[in-house]
Amino acid sequence: MSHPFHLHHFQFAVVDMGVFNETYSREDLRETLGKPLKSFKNPPYKDTIIVPQNGYARIRFRSKSANLLFFHCHYEFHLQIGMAGFIQIGDLSALPK
Repeated sequence: MSHPFHLHHFQFAVVDMGVFNETYSREDLRETLGKPLKSFKNPPYKDTIIVPQNGYARIRFRSKSANLLFFHCHYEFHLQIGMAGFIQIGDLSALPK
């Protein structure tokens, strides 16, 4: 099953996507993340992206200040079981109170 992931407050450029085989390892993940990005010329900008089953998406965005960004799968059940997280930008001490 693929997953519609949403990032709050920012649009992002999709710079790479792919699918791992069924038996990928941590080393496969490190190798994939170390490869050059695929799409630098006119990448699509999104706030939600469909991440394929056993897949990944690498995104890029620019922030001018410290922030905590919430991202999550848009399937309600997946959100309820914890398929969500935060991206921390900058130091927590720099966040507004």
